[in-house]
Amino acid sequence: MNLFDALILGIVQGLTEFLPISSSAHVQIAQSILGLGSIPKPQLTAFIATIQLGTELAVLIYFWRDILNASVFIFFHIIVSYFNNYFLIYLCGVFHINSKYHHKTF
Repeated sequence: MNLFDALILGIVQGLTEFLPISSSAHVQIAQSILGLGSIPKPQLTAFIATIQLGTELAVLIYFWRDILNASVFIFFHIIVSYFNNYFLIYLCGVFHINSKYHHKTF
């Protein structure tokens, strides 16, 4: 496989990754069209895995800000929910002690 063939297969992978049909199948069809049937199966599998990792890396780079925002939101939502539960339990205890020992008379 030369650089041109690898580039074509990479472009096919990148363009078809977000379709609801297997992008690996598109790469195999493009491989057949380019006449790359002589590539050993393990080498082709390794190449497909590598270009899929490249696609995933491109998605992470493109959406890094959205992924970071969602992660921070989820983290703080979990932390706030956790402490809110204990804060409510604390308040219940404070109001119980307060009402037990401090009776106001009017």
